[in-house]
Amino acid sequence: MDETQFRRSELPIMPLSANSPDNPENAMLREFATQALGSSVQIENLSREFGRRSITWRVTATDGAGFYLKRHEHHRHFEAEVLTLQEWVPKLEAGGWWSAPEVVGSDSELGALIMSELPGE
Repeated sequence: MDETQFRRSELPIMPLSANSPDNPENAMLREFATQALGSSVQIENLSREFGRRSITWRVTATDGAGFYLKRHEHHRHFEAEVLTLQEWVPKLEAGGWWSAPEVVGSDSELGALIMSELPGE
């Protein structure tokens, strides 16, 4: 067993249904996504099955544009990501080899943010 497999086996397994857009506990996140991107969005759950109970959804707007909704388990991680994307990244010099997503919306009470999708893997 390699080191990555060992570490994953020690982390608690989260049922994917807990992070599903269809889970009633996530209704406020669905509402946040539709308010920011429109009522006819498609949501795909890309959350991990292990580790922290964070949520990652790929959201496709009606015009086909892609976004990611992220909800961190710990509020300090949410705050750090929003601060970095809104305050630090714009101050970096533009470079042809890198880019950063744009924060489209954030909700401190939910600990969630929606960011633009970037091309690539």
